[in-house]
Amino acid sequence: MTPIWTGDIDRDSRRCQETGILGSMRFWYEGLLRKYGQYACLPLEGQGCRGEQLCEACRLFGATDRARRFRLDLSGLAPTPVFFRLSKAVRPISGNWLWNIFGGEDTGGCKTGAGRDVRFRFAVQALWSSQPFTLTLRVRPHEARSVLSKLAFLIDTMSREGGIGAKTQHGFGQIAILGTAEDGRSPTDWGELCAQGKRDLGGMESSARRLEERDLFTLDASRFFSLKFRLTAHPYAAAENAGDPPAGYDQSYIPCSFDIRYKYESKNPFSGQGMNRGMRPALREEYGRDRTALMCGQVEGSDAWASRIHVSHLFRVQPKGPYYLKIWGDVENAVGVAEVIASHILGRFRGAQQVPEVGQ
Repeated sequence: MTPIWTGDIDRDSRRCQETGILGSMRFWYEGLLRKYGQYACLPLEGQGCRGEQLCEACRLFGATDRARRFRLDLSGLAPTPVFFRLSKAVRPISGNWLWNIFGGEDTGGCKTGAGRDVRFRFAVQALWSSQPFTLTLRVRPHEARSVLSKLAFLIDTMSREGGIGAKTQHGFGQIAILGTAEDGRSPTDWGELCAQGKRDLGGMESSARRLEERDLFTLDASRFFSLKFRLTAHPYAAAENAGDPPAGYDQSYIPCSFDIRYKYESKNPFSGQGMNRGMRPALREEYGRDRTALMCGQVEGSDAWASRIHVSHLFRVQPKGPYYLKIWGDVENAVGVAEVIASHILGRFRGAQQVPEVGQ
């Protein structure tokens, strides 16, 4: 429903890198395990599993001297130019942020003009198709049901409550699961697989192993929230582009995540006129500068960290149907943060409606 970002060594996403999908899947699987009281190691931080004592994430995704229990392939996605829709009042400043985030001149982009006349061209691409794409999972026959049920529950959770691939905080990776596999599986069977995977994870005994106390990603309700909104009007008809839309762009998605997550009006730093309006200013008013920076990401000199709140681009489920927006995060006091965000979104977009809880 929106372009997918898998990344590569050149900070581009014009070719599908299955490792980018696998990395996001393992990240979400670790969050599910922690929700159900299971231990999940941190291999990228030198705290990975070795030998026979493997955590459930390593059992499924592999570890040192342990093969992954499935193979994954994607087909049907093609490269598409990256561009963004921004509110007129903030297009110059937000465009500059995005131009730097996506590599600027280092990735082949260019910027001309200044002030209100500034123009951006992004050279990087993402993966997209106006038609369904195929994600194929291959497993060993003797363990097909047990492995596929966990993967089905995992991918279903990602599609409903978050996204797939990288840069989901910038709007990428919104998918919907449509249909049947080539072997004749029905959507009902998909639902049965998901239900079995949920039972399998929920039925495990809590692990005695624990990592040191820290803010690790989890889908536990005390830290995780996922919100979905239906927008009855086109909220970005009067906005402006940063970058050029692809040929034949049909507005099935509107790449406006940064505008929603950051701000759509800005205070003039010289005259002091106006005020900052947007999701981040709303959170800052409620929680202060420091905590908002922890939730929404920050760049301070050489020190930087990513947002723990992710905002989708606007997307359509049906052609010419209403647009939808999904916002999710892993933060302290998730319920309170979700209430502030929901209040802001419903106040900002006329006719917006909150869809009942995304999770099941």
